[in-house]
Amino acid sequence: MSSNLKKGQLSEMSLIGCNMAIEGDKIVHTGIISLVEGDCIEIELPQYKQFKLGDNVRAIIYSPEGMINFKTSVIAIDVGTIVLIIPTNLHNLLNKRKDPRVEFVLTGHVYSITDAAIKETNNLKQPEPITIINMSLGGIGFISNTLKINNNSVLFLEMPLDPPLLTTLEVIHVNEVEQGMYYGCCFIDLLQANSNSLRAFILKTQIDTRFIEKNKELAESI
Repeated sequence: MSSNLKKGQLSEMSLIGCNMAIEGDKIVHTGIISLVEGDCIEIELPQYKQFKLGDNVRAIIYSPEGMINFKTSVIAIDVGTIVLIIPTNLHNLLNKRKDPRVEFVLTGHVYSITDAAIKETNNLKQPEPITIINMSLGGIGFISNTLKINNNSVLFLEMPLDPPLLTTLEVIHVNEVEQGMYYGCCFIDLLQANSNSLRAFILKTQIDTRFIEKNKELAESI
C-alpha cells in the first residue's frame, strides 16, 4: 500500500464521502465511499455492473489526510454499490471504533457453566438452548428464560455457524429483559480458525443487513 499516513491517523468517519478510484481489468471508475465498518468499505458506483464478485482491484482513496493506494477484492455487489474488503495495511491506518456488532436471532446451546464465585463447573445433562441476538469478534449477547448465570461465570457453548462453533466465553454483564435474562459475554482464547469463521459470518451478516436496509429505504422513497 502506498501512503505517507501514520498508524491510527485515519478515522472511519473521515473517509465517508471521499472519492475512490477503482481499477479493474482494463477499467477505471470513480465512486464515493458510503460506509467504512469492520472489514468492509462500501462505494456508491454507477458502473457497478462492470465488476464481479472476487475481482481483484486496485483502489485509490482521495482523503483530506492524503491519497491512499491499496490492493483489495470485491466481496459484494448490489444496485449502485460495490463492497471491498479492507486489507490489513489499511486497517493499520484506521483509528477504529470497537468491532462491529451484528444483530440477528440464532439458537445456540450451553453445555457447561463454571461459577466464578465457587469455582465449580456444572456440566448440563442436556445442552440448554439460548437465543443469541448479537455478535462481534469480541463476544456475543444472548437471552435465556431458564438459565440463572452469575456475572464472571465461564460458559462452554455451541453457536450455529457453518460449521458449528464450540467456544468458551465469560459473562461480563447481566440484565433482566422482557424475554428473560440478557447475558453479555466475551470470548476467551478464541482459536484462529474459529476467529476466521466468526469473522466471515459477521462480515456476511453485516453486508446482508446493510443491503436490506438500503433497498428498504429505496423502496420507501419511491
